[in-house]
Amino acid sequence: MHLVYCFRRIFLQPIRPKKIEKPNIVFIFIDDMGWKDVGFMGAEYYETPNIDKLAKNGMIFTQAYANAPNCAPTRACLLSGQYSPRHGVFTVARSDRGDPKDRRLIPIQNSTTVGLEHIFISEALKLAGYRSAAIGKWNVGNSPRHKVSTWIFRGLDFKGILIPKGNTLQII
Repeated sequence: MHLVYCFRRIFLQPIRPKKIEKPNIVFIFIDDMGWKDVGFMGAEYYETPNIDKLAKNGMIFTQAYANAPNCAPTRACLLSGQYSPRHGVFTVARSDRGDPKDRRLIPIQNSTTVGLEHIFISEALKLAGYRSAAIGKWNVGNSPRHKVSTWIFRGLDFKGILIPKGNTLQII
């Protein structure tokens, strides 16, 4: 009888997978920030208690590099998961700016927009049930501030900018 019970228990009972909670993801992307400009990395001048708390209770990555030398292509790479030759954003604004006689290289054709055919991380996260927000500079074209339908299409649930107000920053 025990053998029949064990067989039924092992093979005929529905398997109930454990409910796995999805982790929260907070990705802070800051232009021109040094590796030692936060408390948990040893900053003595800057006080960053909230970021330090996030770092203490979460996961930090200390071995990384930017995909480009300035903001727009770096953001485009981060958001799309692709290098510049794939999405076409190589620099901020036009790549042929400045006096041509001072240029030593022929500039590559540059896009100031990541095409809608490129999937952003926010779109992939939305499919996995996450809600996402972008707060601050956008710099990858199709400005969410001006074209609400574009940033909703990109998987973002909220897009805001930081405005100084007194001693704090207000998100609008």
